Amino acid sequence: MAGDRQGRQAAIAEAELVAENGGDAESQAIVGAQRLALLVLDLLAVEALDAAPEAIARARAAGRDDLLALCLNYLGCAQVLRGDDGGMAALRESLALALRVGDDVVAARAYINIAYVLWLLARQDELDAVLADGLA
Repeated sequence: MAGDRQGRQAAIAEAELVAENGGDAESQAIVGAQRLALLVLDLLAVEALDAAPEAIARARAAGRDDLLALCLNYLGCAQVLRGDDGGMAALRESLALALRVGDDVVAARAYINIAYVLWLLARQDELDAVLADGLA
């Protein structure tokens, strides 16, 4: 997150190895969601779209709706980065799920990413509404 792309790629690879060797579905889901987030933060949309189905499946298998919301958030971002405005549906689903399970951190990420995407798409009226909702 501090700009050390090589370091974070090494850290996530190590975390994946530890989670796989441990066989813990929840750990694998956490690592999958974080890997997806880092891919999007690195603007690697194609790689994120490739990784998203597995990360989503792992979050579901672990019964972690908070992680599922996070995965949907970054799936939506990756879709928009690739020129697919349909990514807004995944972003909105992410927000609704985060709010439903009461995860304020994931909901905040969803609000931020929805606002960013709406800004990129120059959808000012929707952006104003999302900002008002998020601030509330």
